[in-house]
Amino acid sequence: MGKDNNDENLEYYQAKQGSGQVPAAKKETRKLSSSDDSKLRAKSDGYLPMNDSQAKQREFERYKEITFAQKASEKAKKNPLIPIGLLTTVAALTLGLRAVSRGDKWQSQMMMRARIGAQGFTIFAVLASIMYAGQSEQSGPTPPKPNRSSTS
Repeated sequence: MGKDNNDENLEYYQAKQGSGQVPAAKKETRKLSSSDDSKLRAKSDGYLPMNDSQAKQREFERYKEITFAQKASEKAKKNPLIPIGLLTTVAALTLGLRAVSRGDKWQSQMMMRARIGAQGFTIFAVLASIMYAGQSEQSGPTPPKPNRSSTS
């Protein structure tokens, strides 16, 4: 029974190595037939191989080379309301804390209310961008409808 379990583990890790998920520590001498390979891929818990297409790989490599500031500016260009809301929130908080340190109760109260409003605006902007992204994803290329023959 122990030998069968070891064989299953060996096959499982060989399948993982073949799909690019586990680095190969040492080469196994046993070759897998095509039927064994298909069984192992079926057992691989739904993982997809890492080497799907060269275009995706190039895009991933390009994305790794981009700095944090470049990524942030790309996202800010896609949805400028979120950074505006964030900056407004930080400004209201800073002015409110400064008013508290000076002892100006009226201005600190107004700035804290402005901060809450800016936070609400930011949350609304985030939710709106999520909804927009979901709708644009759904409105992408639609699969063709199957042709139904009226033979009956």
